[in-house]
Amino acid sequence: MNTGDEKLACWYARASTDDQAGSVPAQRESLQTLADREGFEVIERFEDDGVSGTTGRRSAFQRMLEQARKGARWRYILVWDRKRFFRPEDAREAVGVVYELERLGKTIVPVHGAARTGEVVVDAIMDLLEFGQAGKESIDKSRDVLRGQRASACKGTIPNGRIPYGYDALYIESSGQPRRRVRYLPDRSKEIRTPDGQRLLEVWPPSRKVRKAGDESLVMVPGDPAKVAVVCRVFAEYAAGDSGRTIAHRLNTEGVPSPLGVGWRRNMILRMVSNPAYKGTLAWNRQTWARFHRARGDGQIERISNPQKHWQALPETEWVLWEGRWPGLVDSETWEAAFKRFKAAKPAPNELKGRGHGSVYLASGLLRCACGSPYVGSEGYYRCSGRNDKGVSFCTAGRIKREVVDDYLERRIRELFFAPSAQAVVISEIAAQIDVVVANEHDGEPAASEQLADIKAQLDRLVEKVAAGVLEDDEARPHLDRLRKKKQELEQLAQRPQPQTLAKMRDKILTACQEKLRVQADLWPGAAPIQRKKIVRGFVEGLRVDHAAKVIEATFLPLAVTPDSVVQATTC
Repeated sequence: MNTGDEKLACWYARASTDDQAGSVPAQRESLQTLADREGFEVIERFEDDGVSGTTGRRSAFQRMLEQARKGARWRYILVWDRKRFFRPEDAREAVGVVYELERLGKTIVPVHGAARTGEVVVDAIMDLLEFGQAGKESIDKSRDVLRGQRASACKGTIPNGRIPYGYDALYIESSGQPRRRVRYLPDRSKEIRTPDGQRLLEVWPPSRKVRKAGDESLVMVPGDPAKVAVVCRVFAEYAAGDSGRTIAHRLNTEGVPSPLGVGWRRNMILRMVSNPAYKGTLAWNRQTWARFHRARGDGQIERISNPQKHWQALPETEWVLWEGRWPGLVDSETWEAAFKRFKAAKPAPNELKGRGHGSVYLASGLLRCACGSPYVGSEGYYRCSGRNDKGVSFCTAGRIKREVVDDYLERRIRELFFAPSAQAVVISEIAAQIDVVVANEHDGEPAASEQLADIKAQLDRLVEKVAAGVLEDDEARPHLDRLRKKKQELEQLAQRPQPQTLAKMRDKILTACQEKLRVQADLWPGAAPIQRKKIVRGFVEGLRVDHAAKVIEATFLPLAVTPDSVVQATTC
C-alpha cells in the first residue's frame, strides 16, 4: 500500500430525524473537525438523512459496504458514534458488519465512544455492549412512541402517518384556535398556508418535516377543491361497480395528477375507498409496519419482531376510532357502499402477494417487463404489474402463459448446468479459476503466519527498549504504529485461504461442486415448487420480457470468480 494512502478516510453520517442535536449537518462539522485534528484525508462521504439505523438496508450505508468490498482506497470510516453507524435489534448483526469491514482492512473511528484497545476479545465485547445498548434504546423508544401515539388517537388527534389525498393538515392550539394549515404536494413538499387556506405563506422542501408543537392537536380539513372532486368521483364510480384498475386507467388516460405524481394505480384506489378518514372518522392502528412493538385493542403495547418491516393488517378489534372528527369528503352512505363492495371483492390470488417466495411460478421475483415493472403469476399466466395497476396507458404488455416462461427456464438451466457435458464445462471453469488464484499469489513472499511471528518479535524488542529507557515514547510511537498496522493486516491475511491451502483444497472443492450439481440435476425433475425455485435462483440473476418483440432475455449468474466464492462452494 502506498504511504500516501495510509490516512485516506471516508465518513458515514446518519440521522433519523432533522431536529436533533446529532443531525447530519451537525455530524459533518464534527467529522471534519476530527479529520483535520487527526490528519485524515476524507475522499468519500456517505450520508443517510431521515433513515433509521435499526436496519442495514440504507442506501448510503450499502454503498459504503459495496465500495469497501470492491477495494476502496480509504482505510478509515469516520462516524459520530457507533449508534449512528448501526443500532440493530440484535447486536450481533452490527458486530458482523464491523468484523467484515475489519477483514477488508477498514477501521471505524468514532468521534464519541470507547476507543479500540487492540485486544480482539475486549474490543468484541465492547462492540457488543455498545451496539446492544443502541438497539435497546431503539426498542424502548419504539414502545414509548407507540404508547404516545395511541394516547393522541384516543384524544381525537392524528398521531402520525401521511395525510390522505384531498385533505389538508390543520394544526390547532390547545385553546381550540387554528394555528396553521399544511398542504402536501405530489413531490412531498409542503405548502404552509393560513388556517383558512386562502393565503400561501411559504413552501417547505420534502426533507423538512412538519411536527406538532407540544400543545397542538392535528386534524384534517378539505384541501385542494380539484383533489376533493377526484375523491368524490372515485367513490361514486367504485360504488357504482367500476374496478380499481378501471378507475386508475381512466384517471391516467385523462391525465389527472396522482397523489405522488407517478400515475394512478389500482392499490391507490383500493386504499382510498377503504379509508374511514374520507367519511370524517379518525381510525388509528388499522395496519402496521413496526419492527419492535404493536398496540393491542386493550391498550397494551406488545413486543414483536418484524425486522424487515413487513406490512401487517390489524383486526378491527384493535382499531382506535373517533367518529365525526373532521368534515368528510364523501357522505357516510357513499362511503359505506364503497367499503361494502371493497370487503366483498374477491381477494387477490396468493401469487400476487408478498415477494413471490411462496409462489409456484418459477420466474416470480425474477421476471420484469420492458416498462420496468415486475411480472406476477396468477391463474396460469404471468402479468405485468405495471399494466395491472396503472392500465394500458402505462404499459401495453399482454399476459404470458406460465408454461412459456417456466419451460424456457427449465430447458436453459438443463442445457447450461445439468447436462453431463454442461457439468463438465462448469467444473472445468471452477478448476481454472482456482488455478488462477493460486498462480497469482506471490510465491516468494513468506507465509502470513511467518511474517506475523516476526512482527510480534519486533514489537517485543521495541517495548523492551522503551522499558529500558533506550528509546523515548515519542521516538518509539511511529515504529509501534507501523508495526501494529502491519500486524493487523497480517492477522486479517492469515484468516484468508492461502495459496497452499487452496491448492490442497482444490480436489475437495471440485468434488463438492460436482456433488452439488449432481444432486440438483437429480432433484430437478420431481422437486417441490419451493425447491425448484431455490435451484432457479442459484443460477438465474434476472429475466426481462420485451412483449412487443416477443423476446425473453435471461441473465445467468456467473460462475465463481473470486477466492471467497470458490471456497464457499465447499459448503454448498
